[in-house]
Amino acid sequence: MKRIIAALAILIIVFGSSAGIYLKIISTVDELTDIAEEIRNTVNERGKTNYIETKRFSDAWDKAENFMVSFLPHSELDDIEIGIKNIANYHEQGLADEYLEELNNVINRLEHIKESEKPTVKNIF
Repeated sequence: MKRIIAALAILIIVFGSSAGIYLKIISTVDELTDIAEEIRNTVNERGKTNYIETKRFSDAWDKAENFMVSFLPHSELDDIEIGIKNIANYHEQGLADEYLEELNNVINRLEHIKESEKPTVKNIF
């Protein structure tokens, strides 16, 4: 009986921590996506990029990456990291169209993380 209780306790801990990590990843991705969409809307309205917004997005990514690197494939995170570096470079060069294109690519990659982390049969098997 003690073994069954111990096994159930371990299962509860494993599933509970998995659910908590999943929810944290999704909320982090949502936060990053919201920031990126705000920036996209601002650039579309003004026709130029903004250093403060670009820096805010880069800082939010740096903070989020420290957590997500433990749980997500590094190849996906590397693609986003490269995209954010490109966004900063496009800002410095004043290339608003390329900036927006790369920002849209980063948003798509973030959305892909959300979709790939959903606990569905397709994603599990």
